[in-house]
Amino acid sequence: MKEPPPDDEKGVARAATPTTPDRASTENQISREIYPAAMAQVKAWNADAGALVRAPGAASALETLRALASSRAEAFYFVLCQALTGREIDGEVKKRQDDARELLVTQSFRIADALESQGIRAYGPSKLSLVGVLSGESIEIPDFRNIVFIPLVAQRKRNQMLKQLEYFVQAHPFSRMWVFTTGERTPLHAIRDRIGWLHRRISKLNAQPFMQAAGASIVFRSTELGEISRDESDAPTFHVHAHVIVHLKRKLQPAAWRHLLASVRGWWRFHFKEARQVHKVRETCKYVVKPAELEELKAPELVELHHQLFRLHLVQCLGELKGQRKELEETRRCLVRIPGKELTQLKALPKWNGGGSRKELDERPKFHDKPPQDWVVANLPPSNVLTTRAEPVAVVMNYTGGDFPTNRRVAALREICGPLFPSESGKKKLPDDRRGVRLPTNE
Repeated sequence: MKEPPPDDEKGVARAATPTTPDRASTENQISREIYPAAMAQVKAWNADAGALVRAPGAASALETLRALASSRAEAFYFVLCQALTGREIDGEVKKRQDDARELLVTQSFRIADALESQGIRAYGPSKLSLVGVLSGESIEIPDFRNIVFIPLVAQRKRNQMLKQLEYFVQAHPFSRMWVFTTGERTPLHAIRDRIGWLHRRISKLNAQPFMQAAGASIVFRSTELGEISRDESDAPTFHVHAHVIVHLKRKLQPAAWRHLLASVRGWWRFHFKEARQVHKVRETCKYVVKPAELEELKAPELVELHHQLFRLHLVQCLGELKGQRKELEETRRCLVRIPGKELTQLKALPKWNGGGSRKELDERPKFHDKPPQDWVVANLPPSNVLTTRAEPVAVVMNYTGGDFPTNRRVAALREICGPLFPSESGKKKLPDDRRGVRLPTNE
């Protein structure tokens, strides 16, 4: 039986215990900030403005934040936008990002058109746009139905899950990645049955005595269809396999670790790979089928793939990861990526989208005879998706630009973050002390 390499043994011998603390650096958090829970507005903060956001003009911005934030969650969002607005990326990096996105969009339309040509509805009715709150730049968000192998749909789902995984691995840094295969290549017509077998088998593995005795549990499963090739009859076949994340509840000595791997290999029957400690979460959650390989499938084959994958849970949280996701939902928190001086960490902040004060809900316009225009569906943290300089971004329905500036939150963001987003002629490099973002503690 093949044994793990020496560094594997070392890594597992230092595996996390159930009480492993979140190793996220605390250098970006202030010692303590008290926020009022009043929904009408944030009346006062027990803090110096400079401690909240170390940025030019932060002190004068405190009064603005007090007046404009309509909830505790929105106050966090405004602080976040102040801290991140204006950060720049290199023009070449931005071009590579734009080119990659354009390729993904082109592939998505090509696949959706092929499905539509076969009578499968692939497009939705929504007309959404991403709009830069400060720059006014915008791009349309194509509306595809929830077909998991359309690349843009897969990317959206993947990005949401990656945050959950990364947050979990932050708290459990010695999590492992395992890869399970299913034997021979799978023809297109048998994919659904093969995936069903794979999922059931992984669930049974979690319940095996040798897993429980080792304190090991599978907390995440991502199923992929890799390496499309055609058989002698020119029919497509797939390499059905799954990437999983394994959480270890206690330290395992090398002998115990070798025994666990030998037990898993003997029980699984097909090829099994222990892929070591999780360092790049993206490696555990990829596309169901690589977009470039999907282009090799003919329109009728894409239709059959859609039927084979319909309503299957190809990506699933289990155990403690499922509990983490449920807790975030119940406490109405969202995961936001916060850059620090040395590394980037995910923080759980109060959700600022959705809900709102009773007064705001009552004042929302009622649309009866026509679709709403310039309706802000959600506000996103500052990013470089539209320009090389980071700015708050809004998801807008039926964007025309006419009524967009009158939105209350858009107007507030322009007042708060406008000075941090100068025109091209007046832009300047951010001072070093803004490399690390200091957010209020979520208390």
